Amino acid sequence: MLHDDGRFQVSIDTKVTAVATVEEDSRLPLWLLANAKAAATHNCVLPDAAEWEGFVALTAVCTAAEAIVNRLLEPLVTTAEWDGSGKKSLERKSVVEKWIKLSTLLRTTPPFNAGSEPIQSFAKVVEARNSLVHFKHGKNVRVFESEMKFRLGHRIPSPEEVAKRPPRKILQEGVVEPTLAPTNGPTYFAAFERVLLPILERCAGTPLNDVANRIRRSLELADSAIQERRNPIP
Repeated sequence: MLHDDGRFQVSIDTKVTAVATVEEDSRLPLWLLANAKAAATHNCVLPDAAEWEGFVALTAVCTAAEAIVNRLLEPLVTTAEWDGSGKKSLERKSVVEKWIKLSTLLRTTPPFNAGSEPIQSFAKVVEARNSLVHFKHGKNVRVFESEMKFRLGHRIPSPEEVAKRPPRKILQEGVVEPTLAPTNGPTYFAAFERVLLPILERCAGTPLNDVANRIRRSLELADSAIQERRNPIP
């Protein structure tokens, strides 16, 4: 605009857009935890539960255990320690080693130890899972005795014929199949929970307090979802 005195005035209609970058935790570890509890403590005790329910419970519990420990442990160590090269990388350690490390950093009383509870029972769950996903033929050959009666003077039955008879005595059971029994499901989750709960208690008053509360909430949601027969997504 040109004024009478020769001055110019410029009017600008300025619009400003504010942009914020926000980080949000993944819900996946909580989802895994809630569904692991449902699979192990509910599905495995249904009247028609079978090996499938046992399989889901075993893999779900171990998957949730690793997701949860990674979420709690990573913020407590340096990037170099977590992502370090080769076997020195904490991220590449076994899930049992990670829980022991987390116990050390949070100073649980008593500290977790590989040779004592609660780690000992949890380690057996992880071992069962490893035997399943790293299946080895030699450790899963079933050996049993069968018998077939016959009279002297008659044809002796072949070993194949005898083997078709119902097993009389089990000499050696495979390693994996017994671990898939659905009755193991509640035991699997209980072993994990005995590791998890002392850790959550030690998170109080630390930067992990909010995360620990969300984990507790996830366990509660699993219980209510089981009662209402719906998918326990936190």
